Amino acid sequence: MGGSWFSVREGVDVGSRWARALFGIVATACGAAAAFVVTTVGVEQVPAAGLIGVGCIVAFGTAAVSFGMSAYRAARSTPRATLVMAAVGGALCLWAAPLVALMQRASDTPSGADTLFLTTTVWGLLCVVSSLAVRTERQAPTALAAAVAAAAGCAGLLASWENPSSFSPFAKFPAREALMVAAGVAFVVGSLMLARAARTAGYRVAALAATGGAAAIGLLAAAPSMGPMMKSSGPALPLGAYLGVAVAVFAIGWTEAIAEKGVAGASIGLFSAPLLVMALTAFESTLRVYGPSPVNWPPALAGVAAMLAGCVALWFSARGSDETVTSTTVAGPAMRTARWLGYATIVAGTVSLAMPALTATAEGGTSAPFSATWTMIGAESAAGWLVFAAAGLALAAVISARTDSRVQAWLPASVAALACDVAAFPLLGTTLHTWNRWVPADVQQTYGTEYSRLVIEPRLDSVRIAAMVLTVVTLVVFAVATRGPANIAGPVEEVS
Repeated sequence: MGGSWFSVREGVDVGSRWARALFGIVATACGAAAAFVVTTVGVEQVPAAGLIGVGCIVAFGTAAVSFGMSAYRAARSTPRATLVMAAVGGALCLWAAPLVALMQRASDTPSGADTLFLTTTVWGLLCVVSSLAVRTERQAPTALAAAVAAAAGCAGLLASWENPSSFSPFAKFPAREALMVAAGVAFVVGSLMLARAARTAGYRVAALAATGGAAAIGLLAAAPSMGPMMKSSGPALPLGAYLGVAVAVFAIGWTEAIAEKGVAGASIGLFSAPLLVMALTAFESTLRVYGPSPVNWPPALAGVAAMLAGCVALWFSARGSDETVTSTTVAGPAMRTARWLGYATIVAGTVSLAMPALTATAEGGTSAPFSATWTMIGAESAAGWLVFAAAGLALAAVISARTDSRVQAWLPASVAALACDVAAFPLLGTTLHTWNRWVPADVQQTYGTEYSRLVIEPRLDSVRIAAMVLTVVTLVVFAVATRGPANIAGPVEEVS
């Protein structure tokens, strides 16, 4: 037991905290993607409480075997309050949040794209937002802007999986989807508790206690359905076992990532999960004959590029609670100009969310002929949010440089801003929802068939164009401001 892979890995330094955090983020993404796939398969075959409960029990066993006896010895010398904190945090983020989210699902209601977005991307965004309010998780100004960019990229990716897309958050099932977001709040609270415990006791002890707490409450909640599941000859127990392995991978990765990089940095794994699910679909299509690919690849890849750019910027902006930055500020006339340009850019980007972005036309129907054309605003388009994110990243880079002249404090955000503006072009015609309450259901349910069609056309708006131009101008002036030593002011110490 003591020579398990995880124990060896921790005993032999893999390089640095950077490498450990990266391992945790990759494991988080893999576990989240696998858990989504398994729960999608089992949503109508296994009771939600039973599936999540068995998954948590198997996850605890998997973590215990992986860590070996050294984790138990370390746990015995850990203060009881820390173990309880980790167990409660694990129960919240590994059992309660997934259970509430799964209870809102039934077959394709809400759609898989909506569910994946709300239970990974939105939860990741909530993690970053929470880090702004918690002193021990405080992040650089670029963290929130980077998270918005990553979320906008994920939305563009998910909205391009089909044509027309089933991606329509809060359009068809707002109550169910709102509960998924509420489950995300429980996930964040549990993660903050787990982060504190992991920094005190180490990620192995915290992960073991977290999966143990989730397994204990999961067993109690699943008890009524355990008998039928044990007697069933169907996929109940195999699905629970698969889910347990996925949850164990997620729990171990998530705990290590939040211990090393904070809750905000660890959320990169959640933002990356949709990409892995799409990669799995693409891999399956190479092994079987599925017919034409449903993915609209140019905008999908643009969404991937924006998501990755946002994640890179978030990686460099997110810091652990014990990291201290001592640096110098960037000052001078050019810096003041860049700052005011940044303010103008974010104002233009915000206003552009309310400006026309798309023209939609729906025609057809199976009961009675229907035809309508309407305008969609920037907040309803993937490109609209990318332009807004680019403006936020440009301003955040300027603000960061005022207190930290290190290149890694502002260069990734600047590059991500340009990447978002470029990615917006392939996504100009991508809407973030295809369902509307006032269009007849028989029309919307037959989009893409011979019975009805939906046509989305992009619209150029002067405010949106101005925001994109201002982003570039801000970054150019900012580059001039950071170029020479004459613009460097005195030392500043910032403790996150």
